[in-house]
Amino acid sequence: MRLRTYILLILLLFALTPVMLLLAFGLPPVLDRLQIFYQQAHLQQLRADFRDLDQHMASRQALTGVLAKLPEPGIIVSTDSKQEQKIEEARARYTEWINRLFGKSPDIISINFLDEQGSARFWLQRSEQGDLLTNTETRPDMPRHAFLTSVLNAPPAAVLVSPIYTEYDQQLHSQLRLYIASAIRDNQGAPSAIVVTTVDPGGLARAYRDTLWVKNDGSYLYNSRKSQTGRAFQDFPGLEDIFKRERIGLWRDDQDHRVFWVPMFRTESQEPLWVGRLVDESPLASLRRGLLITVAIVSLLVLIGVWLLANWFAGRLDRVGRDLGSGVHRIVENNEEVEFSWKKPQELRTLAANLTRL
Repeated sequence: MRLRTYILLILLLFALTPVMLLLAFGLPPVLDRLQIFYQQAHLQQLRADFRDLDQHMASRQALTGVLAKLPEPGIIVSTDSKQEQKIEEARARYTEWINRLFGKSPDIISINFLDEQGSARFWLQRSEQGDLLTNTETRPDMPRHAFLTSVLNAPPAAVLVSPIYTEYDQQLHSQLRLYIASAIRDNQGAPSAIVVTTVDPGGLARAYRDTLWVKNDGSYLYNSRKSQTGRAFQDFPGLEDIFKRERIGLWRDDQDHRVFWVPMFRTESQEPLWVGRLVDESPLASLRRGLLITVAIVSLLVLIGVWLLANWFAGRLDRVGRDLGSGVHRIVENNEEVEFSWKKPQELRTLAANLTRL
């Protein structure tokens, strides 16, 4: 192998090694970081979608606090035989006022007034067709006794919100139920009754069709159009491990499909209710492809520039070597006078002058 080739390979090796190291160890972290930013943006969008639910629940808490200040007449007036007719008339007017206030709020399933023992005294329930709230013969479903006890022991004017109940109820025709309760207090501030508002937050779940609602055991809260087996653990292999950690997780498969899973709510069993959303990778793939193309073009230009520079430098060193070898051969073999003319750099010019004198 010629000296020129050795020099060229050495120059290329030293010039291209930093570029190759940068591509091998610098580019993958950039792509991973870019993917993390993209996924965080999706997560922020998912949380923003459910921010209106928080605002909606805050408004329902405020309305429940109003009902605790203005309870139904039977809570205030004793229910003896003489007052029964008047109470019924007052309750009818109270029901009319309630419907003016909540009639256009279909998420409010029922309003219930309980005594200190948790027994229902008076209730208003919405019909299946979503009409006005009316007093029915069937007693509405109530939260657990522990929740009612915490309401009675809460500070004055406190409004408590129960975990989300996910059991299917034939009467309510809803799989999501949320109880908002506040204690009704007498003039001395002691709790004498409880008002419980039953809210169905499932309207938000049905509004976002691209969102998957899954219980902690892997069963779907609502029938998913994307489900083929009826269970999320079978539709998304490995999802059970994400649920066990009870933290935000990203599921992916061999086809590079990705789904965000967020433990958004707490259920009555203190287990998380998971919300999943498919991550659209097309914008990220386009950006990644464009970045890779740009890096490839820049790397190719750098490679061409390094090759030209190394080839020029190796050619110049090869010319110096040829001149030196030819000149020494002429001196030794033919005893000729040889003039070496290397103008740059300074060291070669000095060496040329000394060899010419020699």
